[in-house]
Amino acid sequence: MIKFSFSNLIKTVLHVYFFAVNSLAFADTITMHNGDRLTGTLIKQTGDILIFKTEYGGPFEVSWEAVKELQTDTPVEVLLRDETLLETCRVIASDIDVPEGVPQQQVIAIKPEAWQKDDWKFSGQLNAAFKFQRGNNDNDELDFDGVSEIRDKNNRFTLRGELERNKAQDIITLEKWNAIAKYDRFLNNRVYSGLSVRSEEDKFADLQNRTRVGPHIGYQFYDDKLRKLSGELSAERVWEEFNNESTTEFWATGWRIEYTEELVQDTLQFYHRHIGLLDVEATDKYLFDAWTGFRWPIAFGFVGSIEHQFKFVSQPARDAQKDDHIYNARLGYEW
Repeated sequence: MIKFSFSNLIKTVLHVYFFAVNSLAFADTITMHNGDRLTGTLIKQTGDILIFKTEYGGPFEVSWEAVKELQTDTPVEVLLRDETLLETCRVIASDIDVPEGVPQQQVIAIKPEAWQKDDWKFSGQLNAAFKFQRGNNDNDELDFDGVSEIRDKNNRFTLRGELERNKAQDIITLEKWNAIAKYDRFLNNRVYSGLSVRSEEDKFADLQNRTRVGPHIGYQFYDDKLRKLSGELSAERVWEEFNNESTTEFWATGWRIEYTEELVQDTLQFYHRHIGLLDVEATDKYLFDAWTGFRWPIAFGFVGSIEHQFKFVSQPARDAQKDDHIYNARLGYEW
């Protein structure tokens, strides 16, 4: 027989109350300049974005400029503009009135990644598409593309390449490749400059080789897991060799845009990459390549993707078309 006890009821109510209070207390808190407050879990902050998760969902992106104060439940690492690393920070605010607080304008990153401190980050991706058909028609298609990046807080090295080769009835119907090597030196957490070398060949567009070399300056708008966006302008010397025409060389202005966005976290990513070139002496001579697609994880580092590539050359070689449209479905691996 269960006996009712008023004292036991009071104890139960008090336990529930203190559990609820402690649950609310053990949370990170954001206070906005407009007076709004958010409680939840701080994921990280870098640049102009703070990433925060609440019990209702997320992660959400919050403008760092809109934050008046951030209080964390547990000490966190904070990287300052003078490269000082604080390991036990609890309060970051625009108006500091707490002894252990840190001025917001001095902060570069909260919970910085290893490469933002003194370590290197290695990342990359390799994609492949194959087609082997035997029977009434013998068709082979082989496509490879990949990118590898090494990064620390001041330097970034990038290697990227593509290869496409198709064959039908033992006759090669498509053969082209391109490769780029690129170095970036970050002048601050946003602005960088560097040097790049790009070479390409397209046998069936009569292009024996096009090589581009030159310096560039760029701006890194975002660089985190949820979003990456950068843009560049360059001055390049260009050499072009054609099978049926004379070799040419000229100075050109180049540009590059690279963008990725997590549409659904850890589920679906959108990406777009765009590079262009304009002859500074003959402005009616220009070209650009654009890659646009969607990428999604499969398992164990493997990813799938679908992509549209658009290539345009305003003055192609003789008997070659100005534009190309290529559609690809690929299986890849990223690290």
